[in-house]
Amino acid sequence: FFCFSTTASIQVAVGCYRDRSGSGRAMPDLLASYRKNGLVWSNLDETVIQKCRKEAEERGFKCFGIQFYGECWSGLNACDTYDIYGRSDECFCTSDVSLNNTFPKYQLTENCRGPVGGRWANFVYRLREV
Repeated sequence: FFCFSTTASIQVAVGCYRDRSGSGRAMPDLLASYRKNGLVWSNLDETVIQKCRKEAEERGFKCFGIQFYGECWSGLNACDTYDIYGRSDECFCTSDVSLNNTFPKYQLTENCRGPVGGRWANFVYRLREV
């Protein structure tokens, strides 16, 4: 008979961290970009965060980050390198669009649904088996 692993995982929010261009990225691998196709601004949790979680999970990565609202970043050692440039304040809560159609900034102490990173910022998630 065959034995298949059916372990599922969820993502746990870690926080907002800076990134830099070039070869020294905090998370080195761009797994996918949803910025041109499939990004729904009113539902970034399903159209970006959950898709990125699946991409990272399929590759065996334990951490991933959402940068520039729709880019999925990770890497083999991403859980060890995501914070090399320190914290950032360029992450946003995407489930709460304000009256002028902008996203409120993510605050470390606030209950924020669907946080993502903005320019040169990763909102980092860690995968946890359930």
